Amino acid sequence: MKTLILFVGVLSLVFLCSRHAEALENQLIVGGSLDYALEFDDELQHGGGVGVHSWFGLTDAVAIGGRIAYAAHAAPNDEGDNELRNVITAAAGLYFVLDIIRVIPYAGVLIGAAVEIEDDVAASYLMNVCIGADVIITATLTSGLEVSYQALIGDDILPARLVISARMSWRHLFF
Repeated sequence: MKTLILFVGVLSLVFLCSRHAEALENQLIVGGSLDYALEFDDELQHGGGVGVHSWFGLTDAVAIGGRIAYAAHAAPNDEGDNELRNVITAAAGLYFVLDIIRVIPYAGVLIGAAVEIEDDVAASYLMNVCIGADVIITATLTSGLEVSYQALIGDDILPARLVISARMSWRHLFF
């Protein structure tokens, strides 16, 4: 009986001292990231880049959002020297979020386009599947990691790639 009273007391204290949780619904989330792209291409080297993202919570667990990113890669040219290849990706889609605890896991499915800028411009459709987790730092600030698998549809550009992102986001509740 003492154990039950102690358990209920500790549980009550935890609930009384914890912050009020805000679900994803009606929240605007914007942020930036530092990215590292691992290319599945023998001639193209892995590259670093930056990205921006935005979400808007439609329900407690579903958000609509998008991401634009830039990455620079080195690749050998015909003379054997390395030259810079710039890759820009943009995608939009749905995110599925568990936003009721301090660590916010999520998964997303996005579609969009990828553009490679070298001597000429090549474009391709993009299918992006991501998983990640953000940690609530303050009521309006989160930080986290995301891993994205990007399948590029079209033979004029890079093959599939894996992107690892370190994210920082700002959250604002509407309504």
